[in-house]
Amino acid sequence: RLESLVGERTRALAQSREMFRLMAESTKAVPFMLDLSRGCFTYIGAQGITDSGVAESEWAAPGGLDVVIPRPTNGEIRRLFDECVDGPFEFVATFSQLNGRRTEVRWTGTCEWVGGAKILRGLMLDITELRRLGRELAASQKLESVGRLAAGVAHEINTPVQFVSDNVRFVRTSLPDIANVVRAYRDLQQAVQSGGDAAAAARLAAEAEKAADLDYVMENAPLAIDSSIDGLGRIATIVRSMKEFAHPDQAEKRFVDLNQAIRSTLVIARNEYKYVAELDTHFGELPAVQCHLGEINQVILNLIVNASDAISDVVKDSGGLGKLSVRTRLDGDAVEISIADTGTGIAEAARDKIFDPFFTTKEVGKGTVQGLAIARSVIVNKHGGSLRFETECGKGTTFFVRLPIGAAA
Repeated sequence: RLESLVGERTRALAQSREMFRLMAESTKAVPFMLDLSRGCFTYIGAQGITDSGVAESEWAAPGGLDVVIPRPTNGEIRRLFDECVDGPFEFVATFSQLNGRRTEVRWTGTCEWVGGAKILRGLMLDITELRRLGRELAASQKLESVGRLAAGVAHEINTPVQFVSDNVRFVRTSLPDIANVVRAYRDLQQAVQSGGDAAAAARLAAEAEKAADLDYVMENAPLAIDSSIDGLGRIATIVRSMKEFAHPDQAEKRFVDLNQAIRSTLVIARNEYKYVAELDTHFGELPAVQCHLGEINQVILNLIVNASDAISDVVKDSGGLGKLSVRTRLDGDAVEISIADTGTGIAEAARDKIFDPFFTTKEVGKGTVQGLAIARSVIVNKHGGSLRFETECGKGTTFFVRLPIGAAA
């Protein structure tokens, strides 16, 4: 009877393990069991074997880890394996396979010690395509935001273009008159040198000066040129800001000047706030911050547009201006960005839902394509920072973005 019970339990266990194997190996996630003490995979899903082209025996052989995931070409993955401690783990790293293919892989599972051996159990999932689609979506969101602000940006560019055009036209129409004056004085010079009628030549030169209104031209031409140089500088600033804002993100985080990034975003969004708010900025001394710049730009733009809309709801058509304050400061090992408005504040009933997906207090068509839920995901999940707010009904709201600087700083 005991042998019969053991047999039944053994068969049930075998069926359970087979069911698990079929379920696990029918997905794109590759199940694995890694014995770090022996440096080998004691179990690897069939998908991993097929995808890599490496025989199961090589995965399972002692030291097989160095064959399948060599430390020289996969230093980040091997370091993360070494750093795993008891409990769950999850990380994403680029995996360089033996066939030369590079993929982005999410590793998730648990780490434990069994009989003195360090064992990692879990799943590895190729997310290369998912990450590519995510980057394309982020790029399209940025371009959509620029498209929403395009009319304002066009207006910002049109203003300096107009006065540059007027100044150039003034200088251009003045040149023929100046040329007449120069010719008259050359005639005077020739008359003096040749003993001709110098008095008549001097009279003609004076008449040419008067016709050209030379004093006015000499006084205002340099001002027109200086004004044109200033206008062209403003155009260059706007174009450079658009390029910085819409530049595609890098796959890896890089160290950037956050103050300059915020200045560029303020230039892009100027038409959103200049009619409703005075801008007050204070940029503290900041070190370079390690981040995905394009996504941070998008978050800052979203908060600025939200603040402008909140102020607009207060000033309406009164002709008055509210106040939009943007500040940065270094706070320990992190950088804090605050964006404050003198808008309506956030209603008490909405405060607990403000970061919920798809939640909005705006009308259809208002705001950027990125909600606060995505903004929080970017700051908290992707950068290990925090996004919070302080608000008072009737007085305004301040959002605080906190980003860790990064080890290399």
